[in-house]
Amino acid sequence: MANLYISELAKVGSSYGTVAQAAEQPALVNQVVDFTSGAAASAEFNAKTRIVAIVADADCHYVFGETPVADTDDMLLPANQTQYFTIDANNALKVSAIAV
Repeated sequence: MANLYISELAKVGSSYGTVAQAAEQPALVNQVVDFTSGAAASAEFNAKTRIVAIVADADCHYVFGETPVADTDDMLLPANQTQYFTIDANNALKVSAIAV
């Protein structure tokens, strides 16, 4: 089984009044997308989501979009490597993944 784990986060955190290089917890939404049988997409992101963290338990390719369908020409995400992305508020974005 190959899964993409997605955490939707609202803002960058702070510590003692200083902006931290980390997203503030807890996540707004967590999703798991099974891409074992081919390209699969997440649900649409929450309107308050500004940061998206993704990690997969198998090598995959991924793409963001309103109706994304990942293919092997898209960006590679090696297994067990977390990537963070910022997105605009109030969009209709999703993320799609496909196995290598």
